[in-house]
Amino acid sequence: MRIGILGGTFDPIHNGHMAMARYARDELELDKVLIIPAGKPYFKGKITPYVVRCEMIRIALSGDAAQTEEMTVPDNTGLELSLAESDQDNPTYTYRTLAGLKEIYPDSELYFICGTDVFSSIDKWMKPEEVLRLAVLAVYDRARDGEAADSDGSSGQLSAGITALKSVYEDARCVILRSRIPGISSTEIRNLASEGRPIDMLVPTAVADYIEAHSLYHNI
Repeated sequence: MRIGILGGTFDPIHNGHMAMARYARDELELDKVLIIPAGKPYFKGKITPYVVRCEMIRIALSGDAAQTEEMTVPDNTGLELSLAESDQDNPTYTYRTLAGLKEIYPDSELYFICGTDVFSSIDKWMKPEEVLRLAVLAVYDRARDGEAADSDGSSGQLSAGITALKSVYEDARCVILRSRIPGISSTEIRNLASEGRPIDMLVPTAVADYIEAHSLYHNI
């Protein structure tokens, strides 16, 4: 199998995350994409409880969760919530998560889906060589307006970053994803929700309803 891995705090999951999962599934012809909320990320401060973040992901993946900008029910085929990082007592490290998934899916190819912000910090992670050995990096990037693009449609900056990464880690495997992802931030959503402002164009409609019903982010 070809399995995508999309990790994060998902506090909350939003339309950008959902687009990343769907586009990677389609571009890489993945059998499924595992959406993995971090249990206890070592680099984060206070975050919404794990069970609440998982519930928002379940809602986002449900068949009648929301409309897209085109007001149609989105295709979430093959997108799954994974509890691979459910341990609440120990810090979350990506290399451990990938190693555990390799044990579950020993004959599968894993694709770690990320943006350029995550890609540029890989060398600062715990055991980056293990991350790069266990999974192919699937990186979202397109040349921005006015920026020169390489033949694959990516920015020169990302291409240079991949070259530099491979010069340090010979086993590094990278693919560039071409789709344009909405520029949405979970921090922005939390701030809007705290002010009582609408967020239903940034998150699946049913997730927005859940956030409002449970007064999430009102005290940030």
